[in-house]
Amino acid sequence: MQVLLNGWMVYRFINAVLNQGHPFIGDISTVHTGAPFAVFVHYMDKYLEFFDTYFMVLRGKMDQVSFLHVYHHCTIAWAWWAAISLFPGGDSYFGALLNSWIHVMMYSYYALALLKVRCPWKRFLTQAQLLQFSTVVVYSLVCMQMWPKDLVESRHYLCIFIQVFEMVSLFVLFALFYRRSYGGKKAGGGAKGRSAGKSVASEKDDDQCQKAVAATMKNIVEGNISTLPSSSK
Repeated sequence: MQVLLNGWMVYRFINAVLNQGHPFIGDISTVHTGAPFAVFVHYMDKYLEFFDTYFMVLRGKMDQVSFLHVYHHCTIAWAWWAAISLFPGGDSYFGALLNSWIHVMMYSYYALALLKVRCPWKRFLTQAQLLQFSTVVVYSLVCMQMWPKDLVESRHYLCIFIQVFEMVSLFVLFALFYRRSYGGKKAGGGAKGRSAGKSVASEKDDDQCQKAVAATMKNIVEGNISTLPSSSK
């Protein structure tokens, strides 16, 4: 359902720009294209994403409720609340478009994991997230230079400040996570050492959030949701 919902949002944003006359950049007032409604849906979906954390807690995997996980989910919901409150139209669609596409990739990975199908883009998810954060920051800084000076208000700048702060902070945290997970750890030398190094890296391949949701959804599919793992497991 998340793949379908986020895919619908991607379609709505792209359709608004290509077919409904929504400006790509440099706009603060356009609201008639349907893009602001998709931004609102994107904001509401942030509360559905809290189920990632609920699954971790229900399974007793409190070690997976990391600072990165909690910070990401809590602050992104607040940031999008600020967006729809301060700046629901115009350029506000862009961050939601990129984030929706990232979630199409991420929840597709969840679905493939449930089906025990190897996901070809698993390792690149964090890289795509880092690219998303960087792109949104660049877009935000450029769009401010293009806004009509006679119409722009302080709330527009405040919204941009919140978004840039959120993107920069997430970039730092995700970059640290990526470095820990794919830092090129190796054990021994030669082909054996490279193989062992890949084994160590593969153990940290998945985002903690992805692991918890995939495992819990598997239990649901198999009818074992009532059986929670004990601490000894």
